[in-house]
Amino acid sequence: SPLGWVGRDHRKLLAVDGRVGSVSGVCVSAKWLGDAAHGVAPWRDSGLLIEGPAVRSIEAAFRDSWGGLGDPLPFDPAPEPAACGEVALRIIATQPAHGAMFRLDSLIAGMATESLWISDAYFVGIPTYVQALAAAVTDGVDVRLLVPGSN
Repeated sequence: SPLGWVGRDHRKLLAVDGRVGSVSGVCVSAKWLGDAAHGVAPWRDSGLLIEGPAVRSIEAAFRDSWGGLGDPLPFDPAPEPAACGEVALRIIATQPAHGAMFRLDSLIAGMATESLWISDAYFVGIPTYVQALAAAVTDGVDVRLLVPGSN
């Protein structure tokens, strides 16, 4: 597959007691701090701390990944956490190298009305996705795409 390299799962998921969760790309290692003596800048990454019902989706994504590699984890029938804050949030967990993620990204680009800020460490500019982003810009959407440098 030409997209076989996308098959790696680099998701960093954390769920604590079904109440708080985190999704990020954050790696823990001194090498991510950079090396000023050799002109290597620190690594920039993104992460979100999440509370409320969306934490159950983080748990489900972790459980699905775990189950795909061996024995499934037991389902936790704990009640869904109460809503908190004023932000509507949905966790959409896709599996690496699955074409549905490209269709979903294009759909989201088509639905944006004000802003669409994307951070993607493995951006693949397939034509339909790029066209959807360009159409959003034409419609007046503030589209920003943050990708790694060429190094």
